[in-house]
Amino acid sequence: MWIALIAAGIKEQGHDSITCATALALLQDPGNAVKEWTRQLLLKGGRLTAGVSTRDSLLVGLVLEEVQRELGISVPYYRTWVNSLQSLIRLFADAGLAVERAWKVEGYVGGQEYGAKDGREVFQKMIEGEGGAMRTLVDEDRIEEVREAFVQSWRKRGDADGRVREGDGFCVVIGRKA
Repeated sequence: MWIALIAAGIKEQGHDSITCATALALLQDPGNAVKEWTRQLLLKGGRLTAGVSTRDSLLVGLVLEEVQRELGISVPYYRTWVNSLQSLIRLFADAGLAVERAWKVEGYVGGQEYGAKDGREVFQKMIEGEGGAMRTLVDEDRIEEVREAFVQSWRKRGDADGRVREGDGFCVVIGRKA
């Protein structure tokens, strides 16, 4: 990958700033990516800024990921590593970055509320809604198995009132290479 970046004109250790807004969840190994960006691309004193959705944000996609991973089905994104702001801070520290600032933003979109018993409808809307983009994430041969696991997992997320509450937070960390 680095050879391709260098061939494309990306300079090794030639950047004073790298920003990664929400894309860490699209990488299979975000920890390794941050380490390599730090090692290969950032200048000494350079900053890396990254953000990830909180664990309770974009809940439908997170539950789908958890269920498919439990069933041994490949998922092209990876959000389950995010438990809190500390998860992103740890990722930066493990890459050798000194965390300069870390914060959580809440209420930027507005979370939703669902019924814990509505898992089947939530799954169906996810698969068929907005052009059915999420359908490509579910193997057609295993859709019923995934649906049933999703419904069970969704039900377990219900609170005492029988509601599943989706958050709308975003964690941001700025780290500097020593």
